[in-house]
Amino acid sequence: EAARAGDAPACAALLAQGVPADARADPGGYTALVAAVFNGDVATARVLASHPSVGKDATDSRGMTPLMWAAKNGDKEMALLLLYYGAQRWHRFGPNFLSASDLAHQGGFDDLAAMLEHDPEKKSICLMAWENNWAAVQALVQQGVSPNTKHRIRDSQGWHHEQYTPLIAACAAGHADLARRLLTLPGVDADLANRLGQTPLMYSAAVGSEELVLMLLKFGAKRNLVDIHKKRALDWCGGGGGGGGGG
Repeated sequence: EAARAGDAPACAALLAQGVPADARADPGGYTALVAAVFNGDVATARVLASHPSVGKDATDSRGMTPLMWAAKNGDKEMALLLLYYGAQRWHRFGPNFLSASDLAHQGGFDDLAAMLEHDPEKKSICLMAWENNWAAVQALVQQGVSPNTKHRIRDSQGWHHEQYTPLIAACAAGHADLARRLLTLPGVDADLANRLGQTPLMYSAAVGSEELVLMLLKFGAKRNLVDIHKKRALDWCGGGGGGGGGG
């Protein structure tokens, strides 16, 4: 009842007194966390979700988890909160085995559905950039993945142990539109190099993309940086810098 009334302090006090965290109310069989999520009450949901005894995936009588209700309501802030505290995104319910992502799609909340479909624990933002999948890149960033993440990826040429950033991946693959979107994200470093000192501008020069080169320069990329082989972006034109580094 405290959760349904939006009384976050009362919820905290009751939990401190040892009240069963996942007690269900009739007739809907909802838990306190389900009630808070259903009402869009972020403050109360945070108090509940942050408590170790509260089941983040405890279902109501229909078999729906708090995350499913957040998805059904199109509540991205609530979904992010629940994911942060460990809610599982792939629970399914009902005769059609619907997931939270399915419910978001049904409601027309495609941005939220994309976020639920792309698990930072399983999806590489650098690989998604290489594959020109902006929806995935955006979804991962929304879940706290840094757009300056740096790690190795594997493509048709093999493993890139020199490590890519999302921007390097986009430039290496010639994806100008995705690179432009990345450059508009807060904090993205246009000159962030890989382990060999190779920058997005160098990769853009290697693939011969005037569009990418001009775009990076417009966003402040430095043209005279050198990699570990003392080569500048100009030396990379036409693939002269070596690029890649797979294997």
